Amino acid sequence: MKLNYSVLGAGAMGSVFGARLALKGHFVELLNRTPDHAKAIKEQGGLICHLDQQKHLILLQADLVVRAKAVDMVFIFTKTH
Repeated sequence: MKLNYSVLGAGAMGSVFGARLALKGHFVELLNRTPDHAKAIKEQGGLICHLDQQKHLILLQADLVVRAKAVDMVFIFTKTH
């Protein structure tokens, strides 16, 4: 069963987690509070990610939290200080 996911906190860990879901055929939306990461992903045509010793260009959505889509599940990745 394919689900739709949002990953809130698209830093290093959130991006890798989202990339692995997208590689399995799921819809993935990476969400961040600042526009820089989403803008870079859109300009590159997808998320460039090195996984399992291979470079991937992964097609997924990236946007600001305020423009999040309705999905089946949200994963939250935050820093703890």
